[in-house]
Amino acid sequence: MLLLFTSCLAVVVVRSKASWGHRLALNSVAVLDAMLDTGDEDAKLAALEQATTRLIKSLFAFVGLLAVGLLVLLAPWKLAVQLPWSMLTTWSHVLSLSLGGTAGLVVPMGRQAVSGHAPLDQLWHRMVLNHPNVHLWLMRRDIAAWQRQGGTPKPGFLLITGLARSGTTSVLERLASSDRFHSLGYANMPLVLAPNLWKRFYNPKGGEKRERSHGDGIMVGLDSAEALEEVFFQAITRREYCASQAL
Repeated sequence: MLLLFTSCLAVVVVRSKASWGHRLALNSVAVLDAMLDTGDEDAKLAALEQATTRLIKSLFAFVGLLAVGLLVLLAPWKLAVQLPWSMLTTWSHVLSLSLGGTAGLVVPMGRQAVSGHAPLDQLWHRMVLNHPNVHLWLMRRDIAAWQRQGGTPKPGFLLITGLARSGTTSVLERLASSDRFHSLGYANMPLVLAPNLWKRFYNPKGGEKRERSHGDGIMVGLDSAEALEEVFFQAITRREYCASQAL
């Protein structure tokens, strides 16, 4: 019973600071993003030093968290003066570890933020969209692979612009459904700049449609077209297109 409790508690301790693991993942990608920067070398070096410092701090914090969880898990053996490896010598120990660890994964962790995306899904989006150099590197690889397969650029395009709630989404969906135009959609998130690469791992077909959060009666799903050009602007211009009074 004690092992069941401590294994559950160890998992809960680690889960309580899951954001530390998320921060470690983000800082790891930030180092790669700084390395892939093609801009000024001095600025690149400074950004790389800052990213590396943050990565080291988050790594030590996460390792410390795992150490605390391990100490909690090994508490029964410390109290009973037994060797830790004995936990795997009997079925009762293995069963207690399994049940306790599983219970720790399902224990509610307080009030959760209301969101349509799971925490790991949000982390994945931040890892890609917050690091434009990584995103652009993936885009270049995606384009190169597409060209090797015989793909040729088609420079013709159509821009749909308008004020908020003026019907641009309706126009976009009508044009995309006509088969004469093609647009990126929700399924392309977050690898908007490398859609062919992302399609290898995630290519949903249809799916349930729900009303947009705007409450305007427009139903959208994973296969719905969407205006995602801001991802291009952010990656290529580093938000220079955002002025104080206008875009």
